[in-house]
Amino acid sequence: MLTVLTTFVTLLLFASVVRSQSVSSLDQTSFARSPSILSSHEDLTLPLVENYPLYEAIQPTFEDPNGLIMPQFSLQNESSFSLPLFLLIALFFTKFSHLINTATTKQGRWMMSGLMTVGIMMSQVVPATLSACTSRLTIEDTNCIISSNQDVKCWGYNFVGQLGYGDVNYRGDNVNEMGNYLPIVNLVSTTIEVHAGDNHNCILSYSNQAMCWGDAGLGQLGYEDSIDRGDGSGEMGSYLPYVDIGSGIEASQLAVGLYHNIVLTSSDNIKAWGDAGYGQLGYGNVEDMGNEPGEMGGYLPYVDVGSTGTPMTISEGRFSSCVLFDDLAEKCWGYNGYGELGQGSTNNLGDVGGEMGDSLPNIQFPGGVSVSQMVSGWNHRGIISTTGDLWLWGQGANGALGIGSTLLIGDGPNEMGNYLSSTNVGSGLTVTSFSGA
Repeated sequence: MLTVLTTFVTLLLFASVVRSQSVSSLDQTSFARSPSILSSHEDLTLPLVENYPLYEAIQPTFEDPNGLIMPQFSLQNESSFSLPLFLLIALFFTKFSHLINTATTKQGRWMMSGLMTVGIMMSQVVPATLSACTSRLTIEDTNCIISSNQDVKCWGYNFVGQLGYGDVNYRGDNVNEMGNYLPIVNLVSTTIEVHAGDNHNCILSYSNQAMCWGDAGLGQLGYEDSIDRGDGSGEMGSYLPYVDIGSGIEASQLAVGLYHNIVLTSSDNIKAWGDAGYGQLGYGNVEDMGNEPGEMGGYLPYVDVGSTGTPMTISEGRFSSCVLFDDLAEKCWGYNGYGELGQGSTNNLGDVGGEMGDSLPNIQFPGGVSVSQMVSGWNHRGIISTTGDLWLWGQGANGALGIGSTLLIGDGPNEMGNYLSSTNVGSGLTVTSFSGA
């Protein structure tokens, strides 16, 4: 299959060169949105594709903290595209074909998606002098809902069976796929919550147990293997087990990051499984949990969040986890490249020993500010206070924090506590909910 893909992309590249000889302008709508390749419930985006002299450079970059390939492209006049570069691109696909064939981890799958996107985008681009076209690649585009009778339906991207229909067919991109044509996800338990990760989905049932399906490469399904579920027959319904978090232990809350999950148990303890690459599981190491025997159930430890308060609510970031205590103190651990843990540094927390428990500091807020809700965006976090004010920290690019600055907040000293500024949403207005990306 990969050889066919490589040949196909090569032919498309050649066709684009031939086509360029007779076309002198570029319809901006043709580049408005590239094929979606990767997914999250938070509209995860990759770097903006803009201001390109055509094929001037193919520059896989690693700006995202997980070190995954995010291709950027350039548009320019067709004269810059040469046969040697064409051959180089074809060689690139051939050289890395074995990686695509064996892609089972998030890195491998992002690489596969990135390589496929290179071919697809370059086959669609019409060489032109216009250089202001932009395109944004979004992550995965999978959606799920719970209906009024507690049924789950999902549609969109379905690379590894995350829709849960026993196949890898996208839903919603053709006629007769939505409405009554859209099946109910076959689950044996009544659902009260559904949560989406990058390529996996999880539910919390009325029996206070979790079930997960989709990508299992990093243990995020919690079934002590790396077998994807939902992409083939005999994997959903009664074949899909509950996630074993320990005998007699019930989950009262569930939160899902990109590749990890956390639960708050009915005994007010926290457990986590899946990707641990940045310490987001909080076990003082970077060992993934849930993809090998002897890691779940009674073997899965509780996360040590300290002894000063009782966990009341949990929240996830893409590579981080947070807890709100009954005394309204908040702690976070995991990835911290933009200061989103709010500790005045960019050091990850929870990835080595001695960082969790009572050693993990509370996030400092201005005097008199009490937390009502924890909120999160892509590279930033925040709270809604009991007075309805919004306080954000982390990456401020593009004005994400809404404080009249694009600076990072929380990555250095004198930025949290009384130094933290609230987001001004308007005179007399209070914030009741927040959704960030």
